[in-house]
Amino acid sequence: MEENLKTAAENGDINMISVSLLEDPHLPDRIDHVPFIHTPLHIAASSCHIQFAKKIIRLKPSFARKLNQEGFSPMHPAFHNDQTKVILGFLDTEIELVQSIQDVTIQNETASHIAVKNHKVDSLGFLLGVLHRGYHEDSDIQKRKIINWKDDDGNTVLRVATTMNQRL
Repeated sequence: MEENLKTAAENGDINMISVSLLEDPHLPDRIDHVPFIHTPLHIAASSCHIQFAKKIIRLKPSFARKLNQEGFSPMHPAFHNDQTKVILGFLDTEIELVQSIQDVTIQNETASHIAVKNHKVDSLGFLLGVLHRGYHEDSDIQKRKIINWKDDDGNTVLRVATTMNQRL
């Protein structure tokens, strides 16, 4: 990824997006063609640069589902870093991202598994709340599916929480 765009994502510099695109209008397409890459959206999501993230999603919606080398979509670092405002910004811009709640890492972990493993019980509550509020037609079925999903070690979210002595 071009250094200017990477720096812009780290700093949340929306104007630098335009400068980068003027210099190289095909840059987002080249980034998107890399199978696994930490995109500017991953960086912005980790750093709570909401406006930058929204602009990148509008310019290149496919970045919202792009997996990095660790198998994480931009939604995952946002949850990992308690960036609730970024997540809500994602959902405002791209309601279909709610499906990301069901995406899994290469270890077959959902965002819920990651939230519990990182002691982010509030994030888990947020995830389940998003499903419960009916962004999905079958929100109760989806919520049960996520809670009962087993990672590669056979652990559900509840088992991980119990193993880590966390109250949900």
